[in-house]
Amino acid sequence: MFGGKALILFLESFLNKKSDDFKTNDYNKERLVCQQISNVDLKKRLKFAFAEKTDILANSCNYVVSTRCNSDLKKLYHIFNSELLNWRFKITSSNNHINNYELDELPIVNLDLIDLDKFSINEFNNNELICKLYGLTATEITYLLGTTKKTEYKSEYEQETV
Repeated sequence: MFGGKALILFLESFLNKKSDDFKTNDYNKERLVCQQISNVDLKKRLKFAFAEKTDILANSCNYVVSTRCNSDLKKLYHIFNSELLNWRFKITSSNNHINNYELDELPIVNLDLIDLDKFSINEFNNNELICKLYGLTATEITYLLGTTKKTEYKSEYEQETV
């Protein structure tokens, strides 16, 4: 679409219009990106992907930048794409828009507790690891990850005591 010189001119023009804050804190940094519009009825609403450092994002994107290190972004990638945070997001979001404040309100565990070496290409195992990091019980993990019918589930508060 753009030749080399045209791309440089476009980029310079774009950056001249951006705030110093953006150029210092966001541009030329690796980011996690998600769409701002996600149908409220979708099973999976939170879908994050990595953006290259110099990618220019459209108006309809939310993104996260790490202030510490790139391994934090990899940890956040697993957390934000987890079934647990998707479930939490869905019970508090009432429309098709993914607002920044909704992402800010998501509970994030201490990233120092996450060992990236334990994550794999197996999404179920990754989701189970994240649920354990958040302190869910085996019964809650089974309920959340769909390994049992939700109608069969009874919370510890609903179960009769003997």
